[in-house]
Amino acid sequence: MRVTFTYQEAEDLRCWQRLVEAGEMFGKTFPKQIDITAQSKQRAQQTVQQFQDWWDEAPECDEGLKTIYGHQPPAEIMVYLNTSSYSMDDEQRGWISLSMMRDSQKKVRTTVIHELGHVLFRHYWSDFCFKLGCSQDDIEDLKEVVTVIHNGVFNNVEDQGYHVHASLRALALDTWNQTHTLERVVQEVVQHMKEQTN
Repeated sequence: MRVTFTYQEAEDLRCWQRLVEAGEMFGKTFPKQIDITAQSKQRAQQTVQQFQDWWDEAPECDEGLKTIYGHQPPAEIMVYLNTSSYSMDDEQRGWISLSMMRDSQKKVRTTVIHELGHVLFRHYWSDFCFKLGCSQDDIEDLKEVVTVIHNGVFNNVEDQGYHVHASLRALALDTWNQTHTLERVVQEVVQHMKEQTN
């Protein structure tokens, strides 16, 4: 998979708009207004090459993603830097946006793989989740939960996730370590989510 980092103001703006519209998610409060400055744009543009170099130095991640999600990642992925402190994906448009505030190779690698995991999970596992009775909100939670598996499959990755998902992530990791199948992980986590709501 070829990963290319770039900065485009239009994509930066799109990320900020998504954050402002979301307002709050997974226990985090997002910015209430767009805050793109000339200085932050310049910093993002200057950061592109550093992030590209860090990524290119790291081992390939294709096999690890296939091991977890059961499918090859896309042949190419564009990673747009943004000037907020949040990273995100857009599975429909096929891009990832990475916060320019990631300050190490490990954080860049962790976040890109995290967001790629979201793209693959939504694309290949949403139908399976719907058959288990999941809502779209449940799928949004599940895509965050399963990224804990990345920690054991990839080198130089430390995916911490959101605090609100801590117990589900522990269950997911335990199930993965026993079964090494995402199907069982999703089934176990969904069952636990249902028990918690009853």
